[in-house]
Amino acid sequence: MHTCIVNNKKYIGITCQEPYYKRFNGNGSGYKTSARFWNAIQKYGWDKFEHTILAEGVEKIDPCAFDNETGFIPDYWRSRFTEIVIPNSVKEIGKRAFNKCDKLQKVTLSSNLKSIGDSAFRKTGISEVIIPNSVETIGSVAFFECKNLKKIQLSQNLTQLGRQAFCRCDIREIDIPSSLSQIPFEAFRDNQNTDKITLHNGLEYIGERAFSYCYGITLT
Repeated sequence: MHTCIVNNKKYIGITCQEPYYKRFNGNGSGYKTSARFWNAIQKYGWDKFEHTILAEGVEKIDPCAFDNETGFIPDYWRSRFTEIVIPNSVKEIGKRAFNKCDKLQKVTLSSNLKSIGDSAFRKTGISEVIIPNSVETIGSVAFFECKNLKKIQLSQNLTQLGRQAFCRCDIREIDIPSSLSQIPFEAFRDNQNTDKITLHNGLEYIGERAFSYCYGITLT
């Protein structure tokens, strides 16, 4: 987290702690993909920011904040960024926030989280995720191809699930909450080791190939 000492506004981005990397070129230029933060750096100057690890008080994790596909995150983070705890102040995780952080194995979500953006955790290494009951929206491809993801617990207040949200994972049991009326296109496609899917009253629509290639499943 980066705090502007001029106005106390807070911004999210990787904080590199080794001198070799000089905090992304020493001038903050590595944060160009985070438009609001980059604009603030240009306005106030890199030396007007204090830098800390993700902390309480942040309400939103910006799009692409930790995106491992932009080219701005060095290999240092690919090998060391293995666990993150999202503080309870966070209500929204933006698009591609942790996209392709392939070494990320464990994530603890905010108990006040409302939405998880498109591709937020796409192709990460997480093996289990508990979606708190505060979450109402999970975006498209949010957990796409998390090949180690074996266990999920969905929010009981989930009302919107994006296309291919959990496609190509390794989920063993899927319990669809009664709050969700529609399961979209390929939402859980290609979870080949899934053996149990639980559906509830209130479900009105199951999209094309929502559970295709989920071999040996039992529906309840």
